[in-house]
Amino acid sequence: MKCSNCKKKIRKKQKFCNHCGMEIRKRESKKSKMIFLPVGVGCICLLGIMVSVFLLPKTTSANRLQAKLDMGNKYLKEADYKNAEIAFNEALKIDEKSPDAAMGLADTYSRQKKPDKALKYLEKASENMQGMSVSNAEKYVQKWKSNEEYYQSVCKSVIDSQSNQDKNAAETAGNMIIYIVTHTDPIVNVTPTPEIVKKPEISEALEDTPTPEATPTPEDTPTPEATPTPEVTPTPEVTPTPEIVEEFGELETLIPEMTEEPEKSEQIEEESVPEGSDDIEVQEDALVPDEVLADYAHETILAQNPYVPRGEISTLYNYEDEAGSVAQLNGTLGIECRDFNGDGGKELLVISMKNGKIMFDIYMVEDGIAVLKGTAAASNGISGILETADYKGMQECFIKENGNGYYVGIVEHYTGVNAGDGSPCAKVFVSVYSISQDGSIFSTAEASSINGSDAEAFVANLTATGLSGSWINEGIDNPNLLSEGVSIKETGIEDMVIVTENVENGNGTMYTNIKNNTTFD
Repeated sequence: MKCSNCKKKIRKKQKFCNHCGMEIRKRESKKSKMIFLPVGVGCICLLGIMVSVFLLPKTTSANRLQAKLDMGNKYLKEADYKNAEIAFNEALKIDEKSPDAAMGLADTYSRQKKPDKALKYLEKASENMQGMSVSNAEKYVQKWKSNEEYYQSVCKSVIDSQSNQDKNAAETAGNMIIYIVTHTDPIVNVTPTPEIVKKPEISEALEDTPTPEATPTPEDTPTPEATPTPEVTPTPEVTPTPEIVEEFGELETLIPEMTEEPEKSEQIEEESVPEGSDDIEVQEDALVPDEVLADYAHETILAQNPYVPRGEISTLYNYEDEAGSVAQLNGTLGIECRDFNGDGGKELLVISMKNGKIMFDIYMVEDGIAVLKGTAAASNGISGILETADYKGMQECFIKENGNGYYVGIVEHYTGVNAGDGSPCAKVFVSVYSISQDGSIFSTAEASSINGSDAEAFVANLTATGLSGSWINEGIDNPNLLSEGVSIKETGIEDMVIVTENVENGNGTMYTNIKNNTTFD
């Protein structure tokens, strides 16, 4: 080896160069450098994991929880108790303190006549409500109020299903839930608020006590008066109070700032804030609900209930297994995002097929989360098809402006279906719904007819919504009456989704055509 200074040859174990006298230092092993790189990369990966765990927004789990609750409630309405049970259990896995998930399971088991399990989850819902933190409870108050009738009905059904020995337990849990729901401050453990009110008063008193220490500093030097003041301050009663001042010192400074800030903000709005900046902030806030609905549609609705293939499709039809035949068409048909209730914000209209019936759901944003507000389904659907007749069916979801938003309607027209005595007939059904300010739906008009019967009543029931219904008798002998949509017979109608079905006499194939005119991408 060579000396690093004079470059002359030396022996390996020499500590000093015998030519220039320079100390020979051992070179760092290459292994250490090689080890440093993977260790550094590992530290960076670990840091990334820690950031993702602790800094990801909590709204992710909140959205997943609400999605499971929505699915559970939807399955409950469809009497699909098995899937409802799965959805609510998954919601509890996301948040075991969720009262809505526990209430959903109590309702599910009560409807299945399983009183023991219903009581178990009713009690859990009661415990979750009582043990809820103040911050979470404030978010739930309005939701409890709006669902008051539902909570009462679930509690009553569980109580009624219990035997004598368990009825007291059910009544206790049910009464506690109703008490919490019907009171504006439903939290039992609300102890922090009075302490926060009192402690600033103590701190104000402490600010008065040190002032005597500041007065002796001027030229007046009365030593007898100065000596007693230190004896008061170090007393055991005063020493713990500085901790209170430290804990709530920030609160004391915030309180006066909060009272002054509104006055300053009003002046700024009037004098110095540019109008353009306000407009930008309003636009950004207005986009948030649309983004929430769009994300929910893509990540939850379509992930769990994908689109049915559009255009014309053929499926096997078994006259002996009608339910199994129509189940092949289950899925999402179309999605539209508009201001359906005229409140200035957009709602999500999701149109789908379930067990041979076209249906729609309304979602709106509450506290930054998409929430299912209402569901409506076709009256008849694909049913009663006769093997001895040609069958043609049409189901459509349409919308129509009503001056304060939109009506959402479902129209059905069938020919070659069982009249009840084995003979073929023509049936027509129309249901029109309005969307309320809170997103819930309610029936505005209902009309139905078999072979043109009750034509006058049919027309009269629809006139309040601006529909004429004058085409009812045309559908007795015309199976293709509405195959191109209701808009060809009624003005002001927008055809959202049109589903037509065709089964020839004795044929084992159903031809279905789906037209989707919704604008959601």
